[in-house]
Amino acid sequence: MLLDRISNTTFRYKDILELDPDMSYQELHDLLEQWEAEGRICPVKRQGKTSFHPPVYQKYRKIRQAEDVSAYISEIRRLHMKMNLEGYRKNVSLYIEAKEDIDQLSEYLWKGKPIWSRTMSVKEKSFEIWKDEKFLESSKGRQILKFNGITLEDLGVYETPEPFFSKEFQKEGAVLVLENKDPWYSLGRLFFHEKTARILGEKIGLLVYGEGKKAEKKEALSRFLTETGWTQAEILYAGDIDREGIRIFDGMCRANPKLTIRLFSGLYKKMLQKAKTLQELPDAPSRKNIIWNEDVLEAFSKEDREKIREILDQKKMIPQEIINYQDYKEMYRGEQC
Repeated sequence: MLLDRISNTTFRYKDILELDPDMSYQELHDLLEQWEAEGRICPVKRQGKTSFHPPVYQKYRKIRQAEDVSAYISEIRRLHMKMNLEGYRKNVSLYIEAKEDIDQLSEYLWKGKPIWSRTMSVKEKSFEIWKDEKFLESSKGRQILKFNGITLEDLGVYETPEPFFSKEFQKEGAVLVLENKDPWYSLGRLFFHEKTARILGEKIGLLVYGEGKKAEKKEALSRFLTETGWTQAEILYAGDIDREGIRIFDGMCRANPKLTIRLFSGLYKKMLQKAKTLQELPDAPSRKNIIWNEDVLEAFSKEDREKIREILDQKKMIPQEIINYQDYKEMYRGEQC
């Protein structure tokens, strides 16, 4: 049928003539009248009519035909009993829109293997069911599971911990998480060449590169420390002195409620001291009004707290890199004397 050959929702009368050049204008008029009477199209009246006789509208819109969904009801009945059969019967369009993905999940559930024999990671499970390793983590995948009341545990899935770059120097001591890569590498380089991993009175067992906002991901740090066997250690954190740096620390604490994390205030104090040599502090990368938790500043002395608040209020910053490798060496040697 000519109308089915038009892919767009709207079309002009000329589009019909282009599809059938042998059609007369009167035949075009009669065909458009027929389609409109059948409820297949409606005119876009604001576009007006042609000046020919008999006139037709310049533009029309295709009317979406109600789809016979009865054929899908029997398919829904064959889905696995754990799935939301009643929900799909009441809203068949949801099933139609994601039919292939829903059928693949049902087929997997019908296999009925015990959980212990099909346990695997999120991406592995996603590929096994849908041949798409990213499907389970997509919004479409999450919506299908939620609608059917199926959890990752039901599928025998475990989530992989967020990998962090880390260096272990000894089996005891604190875990020191650093926001930025260069300080992480420089301190690691220092500890590698010295007898002990210690700085500003803190014995460091594990050095972790937090990769900025990565440390804020839900339970990312908790899972990583569990996997690496560092759950019992004290956890220290140090990053940039700016609104974003303070917000990252606060976000990391909220994302890992089972962990007790404290700011490495001694290192921040060294950053403040060295910043006194600067004529002017640099602007923070983001001049947006980032909301930060003032309670975080309670970790500092009154003098340092007031100075940090001033920096944050002015949307300035002291980057963590203000302390360099030579500074770390001096701190270390001064401690050893």
